[in-house]
Amino acid sequence: MDATRIEDSSQVVLKLVQKAESEPEEVKILKFFSEEPMASDPRNHCIQLIAVLEPPGDEDHVIVVMPALRPYDDPEFDTVGEGLDFIRQLLEGFAFLHTHRVVHRDVRSENVLLDGAKIYSEKWFPWEPDRKSDYTGRIRPRHSRTESPPRYFIIDFGFSMHYAPEHMPPAEIPLQTTDPSVPEFKNPTTPCDPFPIDVYTVGNLIRMDFIDGNPENDAYNGRQGFEFLRPLTSAMTEEDPAKRITMEEAVLRFNEVVKGLSSWKLRSRAIRITGGRVEEDDTLTKLYLFGSHWTRRIGYMARRVPAIPTAAEAVGQKQE
Repeated sequence: MDATRIEDSSQVVLKLVQKAESEPEEVKILKFFSEEPMASDPRNHCIQLIAVLEPPGDEDHVIVVMPALRPYDDPEFDTVGEGLDFIRQLLEGFAFLHTHRVVHRDVRSENVLLDGAKIYSEKWFPWEPDRKSDYTGRIRPRHSRTESPPRYFIIDFGFSMHYAPEHMPPAEIPLQTTDPSVPEFKNPTTPCDPFPIDVYTVGNLIRMDFIDGNPENDAYNGRQGFEFLRPLTSAMTEEDPAKRITMEEAVLRFNEVVKGLSSWKLRSRAIRITGGRVEEDDTLTKLYLFGSHWTRRIGYMARRVPAIPTAAEAVGQKQE
């Protein structure tokens, strides 16, 4: 359910969470990352907890209030650099979770969202984000990600666990959620460490959304220009969990890969691979998009706007 916060007129969403014998684990985790010193840490990409409400006459649930966000790829990425900024924040966010012994256990595209406040000048309808909040028409971005760098946030901690130091590394029966390709799911009754499963599913999300496409969704065929990430995703999706890199190692490897990319590469278009429900543009449209794209890019280069919206300092990338 969506709502408007009276205090500042901001858009929020409300989530009904069932209580257990004590406070739900999801609420505990959200509180942990929404309070200082966690809240102000730039590596923290957990969605902010605004409030926890007690619904009248219902002792079995609480209502969690959070900001209204958008799908991470809506609007589309304009450049390879914009896509890489998303991937950097994705890896950084999950590394931050793991550093604090929190495992997500439900990694999928729908659970990583975009804060579009800097990109859109109007409010949108949360359940149909291409429409205005009052449903009077379609909404279009006012700025690109390059012009107004956004932040991305991890949501839905309903299956997550926060472990005490003495319980690390944990051994749990694998929770089969949204990615059926996880190798540990082949032995569903054998306890295993859930943290490498997070690593696998994050790596597989990057592989499917940016390189190979999703075989179960013909609207996601991958994007041109991200093949250089395959060694990273392969290291994250090793069949043997003991051979997988950690999230911290994934961040380091990603940064090393990005250091070697030219400004021309980073500013090139991030084009969806055609096929299925993704139709190829006609020749005139291609020429128009190519010309308008590089007109914008040359303008950004003249103004020295970074090719990776927020990542220049994080990866040591020279911006030209």
